[in-house]
Amino acid sequence: MNDKLLANAIQNDDSHAFQILFERYYEPLLAYLNTLTNDFENAEDIAQQAFITLWEERKRLKLHTSPKPYIYRIAYNIYIDQFRAKKKQAFFISELKYLALKDYVLESSEETDNRITKLMDIVHALPPKCQEILRLSKQENLKYKEIAEHLQISLKTVDAQLQIAYKKIRESFSGGS
Repeated sequence: MNDKLLANAIQNDDSHAFQILFERYYEPLLAYLNTLTNDFENAEDIAQQAFITLWEERKRLKLHTSPKPYIYRIAYNIYIDQFRAKKKQAFFISELKYLALKDYVLESSEETDNRITKLMDIVHALPPKCQEILRLSKQENLKYKEIAEHLQISLKTVDAQLQIAYKKIRESFSGGS
C-alpha cells in the first residue's frame, strides 16, 4: 500500500493502515530523533508520542501525499518543545544557584577572606617541595604523572606529598594541631 492510500485509510480510522505506517517509519524516525537527542530512550518516547499524536489528529489531517513529512514534523516539534522546556528549567536552576551563591558570598566575604588567608598561611608553612607539588597540581592543573615527570620524582612521592598537604590543611581547618 502506498503512502497516499495509507494516509486516506488512517483518516478513515483504519488501524491496520496505521500499523503499516508505524512499521514503515518508526525505525527511521527513531534514528533521526536519536541524532537530535543523543538519548535513545528519549528518542523512543518522542517517536511514540509522534505516532500517538498522528493517530489522535487523524481526522484533522490534510494529507494529500505521504504522511512521512508530517510524522517527522510532529516528532521534531515535540523535540523542540522538550528542548525549550529543558533550557528554561536549566536557566531557572542556574538563576537559583547564582542567587544563592551571590547571597552566600555577600554574607560571608569577610569569613571567606579569613579562610583564604589561613589557607595561604598553611600552604606557606609546608615544606618547599610539598608546596611546589601542590601548586603544580592545583594551580597548573597537572596530573600526578606530569608532576612526577616535571620534577623527576616518582608518582608515589607526588601522591605522598599531596596527602601530607591535604592532611595539614584539613587538620588546620578542623581545629587539629
